[in-house]
This record gives sequence, structure tokens and C-alpha cells, in this order.
Amino acid sequence: MSIFQSGIDQRPAHTGTVDMNSPQAQARMALSIEHQLSNRTVSEESEKDKMIRGELYRPFDIHLVEERERCKAAIWRFNNACNPVSGLSAKEQNRLLKEVLIPPGSVVGSPSSVGPLRPAGSIGQGAVVESPFQCHYGFNIHIGEDVMISENCLFVDDCPITIGAHTWIGPRVTILSSMAHANMQERKGSQSRYQGRPVTIEEDCYVGAGCTIYPGVRLRRGAYVAPGEVVKSDIVAYGFQGLKPSYM
Repeated sequence: MSIFQSGIDQRPAHTGTVDMNSPQAQARMALSIEHQLSNRTVSEESEKDKMIRGELYRPFDIHLVEERERCKAAIWRFNNACNPVSGLSAKEQNRLLKEVLIPPGSVVGSPSSVGPLRPAGSIGQGAVVESPFQCHYGFNIHIGEDVMISENCLFVDDCPITIGAHTWIGPRVTILSSMAHANMQERKGSQSRYQGRPVTIEEDCYVGAGCTIYPGVRLRRGAYVAPGEVVKSDIVAYGFQGLKPSYM
């Protein structure tokens, strides 16, 4: 006998109990778990956040790998644009350099900030960056006015690298703002954790050809670093590391 008569629903009233084995209940539980995981993922700090703040981080995190791939593509375009046979104007070359330092969707400003949008690097009026040039991310590099960066330089800009106005950087200079951790427990090949510190080179400095600058170093205004030097500690204002040329 049908429980529907004369258009009136005579099904038993809802008792308030829920069958947790029903497809509907299981679907609701799955959605709830997914929502909790999503919230947890948003609240967790990314490896990029840790990297920029100078905490231990994993450089082969998928998001950091994607950031480096973006930067590689932008650098390739810039370096090839500087080829004399490309026929591209200096204005176009500068535009391509800015694409390295200021990714799409960046928060323009200095120093780099962590947020939902990309942080951004900066470059001052009159600055010159000769090709080929290499860096890891671009958005952590801040170059002041009238800075000269010679060819074949490598900036490992996992943490911010800031170069003050009127500074001269020679060819083949490597600036390291991050390195694999010294503790063997953290140093496991591609699974290593890195840690960095910002590098600051103030105004009117000279960094000779082939120098290497370690993470956390600060060169005060007017500091002079002779070619081939490895700089592991700060240099005072107008201080020297290495031998002066005989003509100075």
C-alpha cells in the first residue's frame, strides 16, 4: 500500500538520527576534512616565507623551483636581448631587465615583503647591468642609482641583496645571500635545508673582479674589496680588504 494518499506526504517523521554510513553523510565528512586541510595549508608558512626571513628552508620546494624557472626564462630573454645582433634598443633591454626584478603580480617597493602577491626588486635611474647576468629569483635584488654591475655576475638572492648608489661591481662577482647549512644533519644533497642572511653593499663601494661575498655581509659606505677576495665579514666605512693597486 502506498504511503502517499490524496497528495499528503505521510512518511514517518524525521527522528533526528543520522546514518553515518549513508553516501550523503560521508560526502559531508569528506568536504569538512578537505576544508580543514585547506585552512591548514593556508595558515602554514611557505618555504618562500622562511627563505626570505632567513630561516631554514628547502630550496627544492615545488613553489621555489617554479619561481626560479620563471626567473631563468626572464634572464634568458634579457641576456639574449643584449646580444649586439639582436637589434633591440636599450629601452627594450631595460624593460626585460625589469621583468627579471619585478615579476608579474609583484608588490612594488623595497625591501621585499611577504604576502599573497610576489615581492619585487628595484633598480635606480642610471644603473647598468651588463650581460650575461645570473640570479636565482630577481625579486630580492635592489640596485641603487648609477650602480655598475659588470658581466658574468651571479647574485644568489634567496635573501635580499641591496646595492647602494654609485657602487661598482666587477666582472665574475658572486654574491651569496644563502648557502647549504653547515650542520651535516641538514645537509643532504637535494634534500638539504638552506639558510641565508641579507647582503648589503652601501653607497660608493668597489667590489673587484672575481670576488665572493658571503651571506650576512655588510659593506659600509666607500668600502673597497680587491679583486679575487672572499668576504666573510663586514667591512667598515671606507675600509679595505686585500691589496690596493700600486697606482692608488
